[in-house]
Amino acid sequence: MWDTILESAQKYPLDYIEDLLVLLPVVIGFYRWQHEEKAIRLAVIYFLLSFLKINLTIWYALNGWHNLHIYNGSILIDILLLGGIYDQAASFPTQRFWIRLLTGLAFASVAVSFWIDLKANEFSAFGHAIFRLMIIVIILITFSWWMTQLRVRNLLVYPLFWLSAGLLLYSTGTFFIYLFSQYAFTEHEAERFDFYWKTNQILYILLCLFATGSFWVSKYNQNNLA
Repeated sequence: MWDTILESAQKYPLDYIEDLLVLLPVVIGFYRWQHEEKAIRLAVIYFLLSFLKINLTIWYALNGWHNLHIYNGSILIDILLLGGIYDQAASFPTQRFWIRLLTGLAFASVAVSFWIDLKANEFSAFGHAIFRLMIIVIILITFSWWMTQLRVRNLLVYPLFWLSAGLLLYSTGTFFIYLFSQYAFTEHEAERFDFYWKTNQILYILLCLFATGSFWVSKYNQNNLA
């Protein structure tokens, strides 16, 4: 088994780099746990589950088992967690209403698409695209509220700002990859598949670094909201 893992690590080094770096926000998140708000604690749980998902999919791949159902099923959990993060951070009922509405619509759309025509060994391009679209819209709405309400005294030490910046970078950078994944993720075109998959991994690594910074500055976020 170890020979198989070493061979896989040499062939797909980014898989293992991503696996290690996703631990970084988890470790810092739990280290800063006592200083964090509920929204940021949910984000720590999101990255912990991401770490478990990455390791589980690698384990399935090493054993030659189909792992697409793990990628697909995790979308529903990710939608609820990311929606929950911004719901917890919402300051006004109107803001919370729109976040819950977008989260509910995204969850229902993806769940119905799974029920209608998704096969166990089929990649859900629709589900991944909807998840990213939900994140983009919620973050843009949140940024708009920050700019108009002026409740955050210093964005540089506001954890959700850095987390949102990383999520926005990752979601916008991978939205069209997943939207057109039937073209991007065609295994028969190995070079094209590798290019798009590595792009996804690099952007996710950047998200992990943004999240690590987000959790680190949570200690300095005391009394930062007007």
